Amino acid sequence: MSRFNWERLAPLTGAVFFVLIAITFGLSNDTPDTDASTISTVAYWNAHDSRLITSAIVGTFAVIFLLWFGASLRSALMRAEGGEGRLSTIAYAGILVIAISGGVGNSLVFTTADTVGDVPATVTQTLSVLNEDFFLPFLGGIALLMFGSAFCVLRHGGLPRWLGWVAILIGIVGVTPAGFVGFIAAFVWILIVSFVLYLAASQEGTAATPPTAQAP
Repeated sequence: MSRFNWERLAPLTGAVFFVLIAITFGLSNDTPDTDASTISTVAYWNAHDSRLITSAIVGTFAVIFLLWFGASLRSALMRAEGGEGRLSTIAYAGILVIAISGGVGNSLVFTTADTVGDVPATVTQTLSVLNEDFFLPFLGGIALLMFGSAFCVLRHGGLPRWLGWVAILIGIVGVTPAGFVGFIAAFVWILIVSFVLYLAASQEGTAATPPTAQAP
């Protein structure tokens, strides 16, 4: 496959991210609440350590694909915005915050699952609580991504305008008590944008390809 075709496929890293993060959530969505007893918390991590370690590893790959997608999104927004690209940079900063937060979150899951039984029960309980309540950085990153993308799209283009309005809605929901809904909606938004950018790149590639000359 040519270099041009590889570049055309780059936006689909957002779709790969969506699949991987869905797997990650599926493997780790039942971790103990912060008010669970130490005994039940340690018992849970002991019983599911392999599954949770797998979740952390899959989540790490999800972070890699998210960053790759972010580069494609930033390029599309920056081309539309022009100039110094302030809004597109804010949107990409949101991707970076989400990715770094994801890396930290995956590390907490991996450490808790990997050390359970080898460290005092109170240490496992503390790590589990930190993992369960580690969400504010994600919400901050989502707000940056959504509002940065939305204002750039509505002012300069780069994506369909309806995606800009949806991003504003997700950003608002993300900073309310219903933040988890915004959290999930942001990932669905990334999935949709991934295909929108891919289709746009495919159309540009088709338009840029000169017609084959026919023999007389």
